Amino acid sequence: MKKNALKTLLWSAVALLLLYLCFRNVDWKQFGHALGTCRWGWVVLSMLAGLLANWIRGERWRMLLHPIDPSIRWIDTLNAYNISLAANIAVSHVSLLIRCGYVIRHSERDADGRRRLSMDKTLGTVLTDQICDSVGSLLVVAGILLFLRGRFGSFFAGLFSGIDLHAWPFWAVLAGVVLVVGFLLWKLLRSGKRSGWLERVRQFFRGAGQGIATIAHLRRGWLFVLLTVLIWGVFWFQSYAIMLALQDMPEFAGMGPTDALFIMVLGTLSNIIPVPGGFGAYHSIISGAFLAVYGIPFPVGMIFATLAHESWTVAPGVYGLASYLHETYFRKTPSAPAPPALPQC
Repeated sequence: MKKNALKTLLWSAVALLLLYLCFRNVDWKQFGHALGTCRWGWVVLSMLAGLLANWIRGERWRMLLHPIDPSIRWIDTLNAYNISLAANIAVSHVSLLIRCGYVIRHSERDADGRRRLSMDKTLGTVLTDQICDSVGSLLVVAGILLFLRGRFGSFFAGLFSGIDLHAWPFWAVLAGVVLVVGFLLWKLLRSGKRSGWLERVRQFFRGAGQGIATIAHLRRGWLFVLLTVLIWGVFWFQSYAIMLALQDMPEFAGMGPTDALFIMVLGTLSNIIPVPGGFGAYHSIISGAFLAVYGIPFPVGMIFATLAHESWTVAPGVYGLASYLHETYFRKTPSAPAPPALPQC
């Protein structure tokens, strides 16, 4: 507990430092004028689109949970997403565990009184869900490099220019990690022990494997793909809506859907830095991209970054609070089935 608290404080300090570095040269008069001329209707639509994205993501996740527990409903996964994302604002990277905990709480019980969903199986479905998001992100980046290489190719090339893939230390470290992980997995699979920590770890991986394998049991794979495309479409719209909200500023007046797609992809990179809520990380990445690609001064790019990030932070907080109140006062967890009646003598 103390270690987690210390880690949270450390990354919170990093977030505050990044925010200070981002905002120290901001022209607050220009900033206030931009907010005064902002088309707030587009900002509200962008915030509402976040709730739609959570519902779509919940439906896609429910397709993975269905082979294990068909009783999970859309409201279960929607509330799980809303509450976990709200919690993630304060403590970075806790959303996955909270999301799993909420659906397990509403999982149906079997004849033995145990939940059909367990933490290991649920984490397996979440891992599959995250892999699909990562693949989607890579496909979007590949599409940008393929069709918009002339505009954004040099920027992405600069991001990876500092990584020397031909240096032997890089491959030595990578090979060492692969060997260690492979050895541990081999020990888990080959060991005949049925008790102790090794068996518990093996049981966890077995359950996680069952969760990951649910993607092979999808009845409507086309719908899963369609929902994935819709998720990225909503994210794209959210980014574009913020650009439309700032159309009265000359720096953003000529930007269109392709620019919004580029900014959307870069926004996902802020999730790599484990600062709470992405504070500071998103601002610096987006403002730096506006400067590098469009020549927009860093303080002006901060206007877009602040409007986007803070609106997308307030919205999950509101949706999370609403879902928490719904879970607390209006929901009942599935109860264990009644024991069979004793035969009459």
